Amino acid sequence: MSYARGNNQSYYKIPAEQTYVVVDIETIDTNVWLSMAFVISRYPSGTIVAMEEMFVDRTSHIIQNESIRSFWQLHDDAYQHNLQRGIGVSELVAEHRVCSYINELRRKTPHFFLVSDNPSFDVRILDGILTKHGHPSLSDRGPGLYAQVLDTWSYRLALARVFSTKSPKLFQHPFVHRLFDTQNNPHSTERAIEHAAMSKRKQTSVRHTPLHDCCQIMTCFFKCLDIASALSDLVHTALNTPSPDHTPRRFPDPTYSNGPFIIPQITLSYNAEVFYPQFHK
Repeated sequence: MSYARGNNQSYYKIPAEQTYVVVDIETIDTNVWLSMAFVISRYPSGTIVAMEEMFVDRTSHIIQNESIRSFWQLHDDAYQHNLQRGIGVSELVAEHRVCSYINELRRKTPHFFLVSDNPSFDVRILDGILTKHGHPSLSDRGPGLYAQVLDTWSYRLALARVFSTKSPKLFQHPFVHRLFDTQNNPHSTERAIEHAAMSKRKQTSVRHTPLHDCCQIMTCFFKCLDIASALSDLVHTALNTPSPDHTPRRFPDPTYSNGPFIIPQITLSYNAEVFYPQFHK
């Protein structure tokens, strides 16, 4: 059982199955949202608890931002998907729905972890809507409880630095594959099956629609958590495995990155070669 600290310095238990809420927002112009989605899921099982989409009528809106206009011209199917589903939903009604949904979410599950691949964009828009209608910001979960947003991009980038690779190549890295082979994590397999089935659903099959992107963000983030968990197991096992001469095993002194969160930059090739020779066959 893990523990987290609230604003009042008190600690509360984090259950083994943790709730994550992934958010994604599509805009039609600068600070003008078009659609958004929330996917509630649990880790490590990957159980998808609920999915929610919200749209607003922007059929009369003329796009001013050139880069956004160009983006939607390249992805007209996604643009039409978002645009058509918002017809008849006024901005006031849509924003009230957003506020009601978030307030109910933090009332029922105040300790959920919010995940985004671009918090400065998604959360800024959500906080703007909440503040506009007199509600506290998204990170304010109640008396004495403040929860920061988890950034998928930052997690992936930090792990990529651990493996000395580029972020887009993280999940294809040979050591990551070998690491998972040794862990035999059933949750990863179950999630892969469920997410593959989910990707075939009509409402999640169109790229650059909020529900589709939420599912992609969730899958990426859970893979990052799996890697971190597997690394933790590897280090724990290595440190508790007697060396041939029965002296305590030691890792090279770690260095640290000044990223969004601190993560040890251990020399994985050295560790793997010493403690798990089969990785280098």
